[in-house]
Amino acid sequence: MKIAVHAPVFGRHPAVKLFADSCKRNKLGPIIVMVSNDADYDYCKSLGLIPTIAANKPFGDKLQIGLEKARNYKFDALLLMGSDDTLTGIAKYRKALKDHDFVACGDCHYTEIGTGRQGYWPGYNSHIRKGEPAGAGRCFRRDLLDKMDWDLWTGCGDRASDGHQWRRLHEYRHSKKIFFREDGVILTDHKDKDSMTPFDELLEASQPIR
Repeated sequence: MKIAVHAPVFGRHPAVKLFADSCKRNKLGPIIVMVSNDADYDYCKSLGLIPTIAANKPFGDKLQIGLEKARNYKFDALLLMGSDDTLTGIAKYRKALKDHDFVACGDCHYTEIGTGRQGYWPGYNSHIRKGEPAGAGRCFRRDLLDKMDWDLWTGCGDRASDGHQWRRLHEYRHSKKIFFREDGVILTDHKDKDSMTPFDELLEASQPIR
């Protein structure tokens, strides 16, 4: 089961290095990243990633451009990640993808680069988004992407890219498997001072690591 990776990049090179190393440990590839400036392009190239230039806004367009780039490569499934994310338990994904065309993580750990502080997000529990998995870690089998005409974000704009993609998925018949940390699959988000959401704010909404 050959799993390729799709991830947007905008700075935060120490986190990108953690992401790239994780992909290589998991024997994932090709690793297709969307970058918006020359510095990110050159850095990703030096890590052995496949960068393609795309404006950072609207963000949905950036993601869709990367998806269209990925379509040109040969693989069995495409793993959607953030460039600050790592994943353990990829063997569980490979096994599940034999019977399901969509696999994802229902929860997420996060850690602060430099301090080692940690938090845990148990998943969506609001009425509107209950049952929706984390945005990173979603994996589409190629035959499902073919059925969806490789369109996950057209018309999404600059916000709510995860929700847009989730609604788009449910326009098509699919079979899904959602993993949690109890299953031995751990998605980790690596945060620093340049992250969009301050780490202390994340901790306020988190559960203690047990």
